[in-house]
Amino acid sequence: MNLLLVRIEPFNGSSKRCRVVIEGACDICLYRSEVRRFGWQEGDEISSEVYDSIIRDILIPRAKQRAIHLLEQQDRTEAGLRNKLSWGGYPPVVIDEVISYLRLRHYIDDERYARTYVEYHKNSASRRKLRDNLTQKGVDKELSSRILEEIYDSDEKGMILELMRKRRYTKDEADDKARSSMFRYLISRGFQYDDFRDML
Repeated sequence: MNLLLVRIEPFNGSSKRCRVVIEGACDICLYRSEVRRFGWQEGDEISSEVYDSIIRDILIPRAKQRAIHLLEQQDRTEAGLRNKLSWGGYPPVVIDEVISYLRLRHYIDDERYARTYVEYHKNSASRRKLRDNLTQKGVDKELSSRILEEIYDSDEKGMILELMRKRRYTKDEADDKARSSMFRYLISRGFQYDDFRDML
């Protein structure tokens, strides 16, 4: 079966990469030098065998290399890595293959990520803030709740007092501006007003 090459366009303003829009298949992003090597022009027909070989032999290895580089920079959730690869122009079939490869080798593990994240931040943010942050990073809500239940043992009242101390906030000496600033700071850390109202 042949596929129709509809359009070749710049990818995200890059001078080196371009998006190849193909009717009846996922768009693919390649280097301009690769497109020139294939001799493609808009309106050409591409055999499905050639398309499949590009996915298999060029894009999947390239996406694996990119994903591993991203994970060397910092640990990421599966959703976070999917977003990065998608933003990089890799089609879903390539991303799925790469994610399966990384999962199999335990390069990505949302439970490990969530445990590490909670352990690192549990003394500087509320349980609610950590749960919201994990959700934004793509960690399943049930998994986040379970890990917070297991790990989060911080004394939130004590944490609030320590944060106030670090910011040199004194209840008896604070004016309206200082109170307002402290209020916003504690809310940004995920604490509820009822948790610190009396302390302000």
